[in-house]
Amino acid sequence: MRQSPRRVAGVSGLAAVVLGVAGALCERSWPGPESLPGFVAEFRGLLVVQSLSFVFSAAVLLIFVSSLREVLADSTLPATIMFGAGTVGYGANILGQAPQLALTLLPGEVLYPQTAVLLDALGFVMLTLANAPIALMFAAIGFAVRRTRVLPAWLGWFAAIAAAAAAVLVLSAFLPTGLLDPRGWVSYILYPISIVWIVTASSTLLHSAVIPVEPGRSPLR
Repeated sequence: MRQSPRRVAGVSGLAAVVLGVAGALCERSWPGPESLPGFVAEFRGLLVVQSLSFVFSAAVLLIFVSSLREVLADSTLPATIMFGAGTVGYGANILGQAPQLALTLLPGEVLYPQTAVLLDALGFVMLTLANAPIALMFAAIGFAVRRTRVLPAWLGWFAAIAAAAAAVLVLSAFLPTGLLDPRGWVSYILYPISIVWIVTASSTLLHSAVIPVEPGRSPLR
């Protein structure tokens, strides 16, 4: 079994998470509509750094899903679905940073509260809907893992949980109140699930790529 795709998937997955965490550390509590222009002016540089971190994190995740497709190649259709859905989902995450970057490019004198609110809402909707293909990606991963056993079975079940979490997050674009409030506690619980899966899967793939493997035995068995 070729170890290169496992190594690339493991390294790229962990690198993407590091970049994503760097972006999350730039997060600041967003104010009300009337205060948004002043908020953007004050934290312009931080917002740019945050968007760049998220953009490059999503770009590296494209490498992750490409390599994972090779790892799961024995399950042809699920691996293809995983790759296609992951490419769309993480590509949408890159595009979802466009509204925030647009906010930082507009001069303060033309950045009216209505414009700021519109761009903020647009970015939220784009990033939230990106969870739909990501949910499909995790569902395909779960099926492929259970079918091929090239990864531990529990990672397949964990992927199914991540798929369900991403699917629920999509609903917050349509019902952004109550439990599904985008800045509520449910979102803060659901979002990290996919991140934890990527960290766990990446670590497992790296471990399987470097440990000695007995002839005729899967590196994870």
